[in-house]
Amino acid sequence: MYYILFFLAIMTSAPADVVVPATETSTVTSEVEVTDPKTLPNLYLSTDWGANWAGFADGLPDNTNPRTILEHEGDLLLATSGKGIYVLPAGTNTWQARNQGLPSEVFATSLAAKGKVLVLGTYEKGVYVSRDGGLHWRHPIFNIKGGAVRALLFHEGQLIAGTDSGIFRSADGGETWRRSGEITQINGLALHNGQLFAARQNGMGVLNNDVPTWSSVYTERTITQLISHEDYLYARIIGGGMIRSSDGKNWEKQIFKVPVVGYKSLPEALWGGYSPELPSDLPIGSIMEISRGWVVGLQSGC
Repeated sequence: MYYILFFLAIMTSAPADVVVPATETSTVTSEVEVTDPKTLPNLYLSTDWGANWAGFADGLPDNTNPRTILEHEGDLLLATSGKGIYVLPAGTNTWQARNQGLPSEVFATSLAAKGKVLVLGTYEKGVYVSRDGGLHWRHPIFNIKGGAVRALLFHEGQLIAGTDSGIFRSADGGETWRRSGEITQINGLALHNGQLFAARQNGMGVLNNDVPTWSSVYTERTITQLISHEDYLYARIIGGGMIRSSDGKNWEKQIFKVPVVGYKSLPEALWGGYSPELPSDLPIGSIMEISRGWVVGLQSGC
């Protein structure tokens, strides 16, 4: 399962070989004539390994800004900027709002799930917790203060948060928190080959208990998304490009890219230079693999 960060946040995905038929929407590619860009969705799905893309926003409000998407127990969970949380139940094609207890405007930055417990990371509001699968939300009193909660991940009985001021851990599903390690901005968290990795602006760390061991990853721009696939941990870079590593210490860059369609694995396709052809000029915020296919969320605004 992939753990993916959207806009500097982690998300998960299901195996690549599980694909279902496309929903009953018109397939769109870069060749589609666009008359009003404001009517285009910001969420797209491909069920044929990136050859064609269709809008994936049925049930979402107009101009929804997707921040992070998570596949959990067959359902898809979508956190948005300012418009709350939506769920796409297994076997359906229409998103449903799950916002009871959330503020009218909440700027989501990350999302994690374990059983019926959902935890939403936000900008400057810490976390919100649901213990009934998103039907009701509340804001814990002993919360993470300030900045953005950029990544959330359940691991070995604890909930781990990567924030603007470092790593925090919770042993009670987000009700209380303690700082873990040094003060540094954490942009992503991912599990790879049994190890927990954390990304900061120009480095990658392996976390052993509370102590990260950092390796220098000299990229020109910040790491925005981590993807674990088979032998490699891939890191997407803001503005384009990727690096990858098999051990988290030694990293290789893309040297020669030949964009083609035909890869059956999203990370391998991205490493090979693949880029989705969509009818919108908005930048890609996140791209991930789920049981339905490949999903792209576009960034509109902050």
